[in-house]
Amino acid sequence: MAGRDTRRRGTRCSASTRSDLRDDICERQVQRDRRGLRLDWNRTAHRCGRRFGSRGFPRRRRGPPGRLPRRSTVRRHRRDRGDRVRPWLPRPARPGSEPHPRYRARSHDHLTRAFTARAYDEPVTYTRLAWTLLAIALLIVAVFESIGHGWVTAGIIIVFAVLPDIALIGAFGDQRGILRPERVAFYNWLHQAWIPALLFFVGGSMAYLWEMREVGLPLFWCGMGWLLHIALDRTFGFGMRAPDGTIIPVGTYGPRTR
Repeated sequence: MAGRDTRRRGTRCSASTRSDLRDDICERQVQRDRRGLRLDWNRTAHRCGRRFGSRGFPRRRRGPPGRLPRRSTVRRHRRDRGDRVRPWLPRPARPGSEPHPRYRARSHDHLTRAFTARAYDEPVTYTRLAWTLLAIALLIVAVFESIGHGWVTAGIIIVFAVLPDIALIGAFGDQRGILRPERVAFYNWLHQAWIPALLFFVGGSMAYLWEMREVGLPLFWCGMGWLLHIALDRTFGFGMRAPDGTIIPVGTYGPRTR
């Protein structure tokens, strides 16, 4: 019969026929595997428990289009009720309610009292700029004098550079940075610029003009260190003290007014 396979079981096939059958079986098996993978992908690729393609594909939201996830919806409802969605953030203020003491605006009176003794926030004026240039010049001269005359000169300059601050020992009252009124005169006397300037010029003249180095050089070094301290204070804005113990900023002629 035409078209009918007349081969019987047990009959031996040629090598080429067996090779063709083996290739056909392998191709069908590959197609079957590919079809199964494709079906599994279609079933699970867009579900939360998918096995394939779990990386690089965002999860699809459950529910109708436009609906937020349940967690975001809960947060939105809690926020509408006024509850704290995130405890680490300040509690939102409600109409007619007083804020929590932790988040209440604090009074800055204590800072105002403390800053009366600080002049860092004062604007840089031409007076402070002049004192800055003087401090730099005195510092350079002090370095050269210390190198040329040794450690004794450096020690004298350092001692007199710290000397004016002895007026601050035990001079502060209850308020921070404010001197007691009875110590203001002593502080202002040690921070008068004309006294060290007089020592500086008289000692320098005696040492380098009149050839009296034994007497003139110590006076020159003392005035240099003392004037350097005052120049640095004026550079940072610290002026004289008012009768109430507060600092008069550099460039003004009276107590600071706020």
